[in-house]
Amino acid sequence: MAIVNHSQLLPWNEHNIQQAPDATGVYELGDSTGHLLYVGRTIEPRRLRRRLLEHWRLKDIPGVANFAWYQTDSEESAAAIEADWIKKHQPPYNIQGR
Repeated sequence: MAIVNHSQLLPWNEHNIQQAPDATGVYELGDSTGHLLYVGRTIEPRRLRRRLLEHWRLKDIPGVANFAWYQTDSEESAAAIEADWIKKHQPPYNIQGR
């Protein structure tokens, strides 16, 4: 499993989301105190930016203040990284992944 590119922690706004690549990857959403709220991945190739925009527009995870994205070399890598991070950090909005 390999991360090929990543962002720093960025403020949660549409401008920053638009800067995410159209790629396969994993993302994390956090609150203003630095707690991880959710870890997600793209389930289709080249959907990282679109998936983040879906969360932004739906406002489906309350309290999001920042995010980071991680471009991976494959969907399999994204799935493995997501599962590992959910087990390790146990974000409150990743109930089914525990």
